[in-house]
Amino acid sequence: MSLLVMENLNRHEIMRKPLVRRVKFPKFADQITTFLANTLFYTSDLYLPGVEKKALTERFMNSELRKLQEDFVYSHPLMDAPENNWNPLVDDLVQEVRKDGELKERVTWLKEGYMTHAQSLIHADLHTGSIMINQNETRVIDPEFAFVGPAGYDVAAVIQNLMLNYASHFAHTEDPEERADYQSWLLETMRAVWTGFAEKFEALWVKEGEKGELAPKGYWDYPGGEADFARFRKHYLQNIFRDMVGTAGTKALRRMMGIVSVWDISSIEDPEKRAVAERFAIRVGRRWVKEMDEIRDIDAMLDVVREETEATLA
Repeated sequence: MSLLVMENLNRHEIMRKPLVRRVKFPKFADQITTFLANTLFYTSDLYLPGVEKKALTERFMNSELRKLQEDFVYSHPLMDAPENNWNPLVDDLVQEVRKDGELKERVTWLKEGYMTHAQSLIHADLHTGSIMINQNETRVIDPEFAFVGPAGYDVAAVIQNLMLNYASHFAHTEDPEERADYQSWLLETMRAVWTGFAEKFEALWVKEGEKGELAPKGYWDYPGGEADFARFRKHYLQNIFRDMVGTAGTKALRRMMGIVSVWDISSIEDPEKRAVAERFAIRVGRRWVKEMDEIRDIDAMLDVVREETEATLA
């Protein structure tokens, strides 16, 4: 292997742009889920003594930057706010979403969770512009928004950004076979992000969970306790998943209807082609929010993407 090839393989790059170039990163899902599982478990009440967890919460209160996210992720994109920016070619759909009372009620509940659910220390801005990557390593950067919040938020951010990149290829990749191949890889990666996180998080919990305040040592020590503990873990992860689905949808809508888009889509120069990607992302995001109670597993979540793909290509 030449030195030039080795140098290119080892050079870290902001993840967003190589995704537009259809670069595949086979180690990404495993590496990002290790990061997610470790950070979200070891900073939670499942592992930390109560006094330490409360001290962590106070240390990372981060009130001002949290307020920015509360406004610009959950509220302003769904109302008339001066900083909002969207493609006029999707105005009909944007205005329809802003009048969708069922969706807005769900987003309001999600915002309430973001404001009050001090579950784990989260990055809180884990998009593909905050990930440096090459074929061997994944590095997370820019943690200035970090605070103790809902554990599903960071997982949602990763999956939602992969979905937006998926949407961008309706314009960036004209060849249908190349587009389908790369979008298939993105779907596989989205699936691996959730399944890898859930498996690693639960494994840490089984191994280390008796150290935490939520269910201290001896709590499940009785006949049948092991099965009860397994059932509680399942329900706990289901709640994270539900929150993750709705949050991913909310964040997708924010990117298409609020103050900040994503380069994957904003870099599409032709407004009509960009509108195809934007409509797709809005439809997926809207369904993820409105169907968050019915979507029970990652395959059902990705079925929404597949169904909207068929509608887009019809």
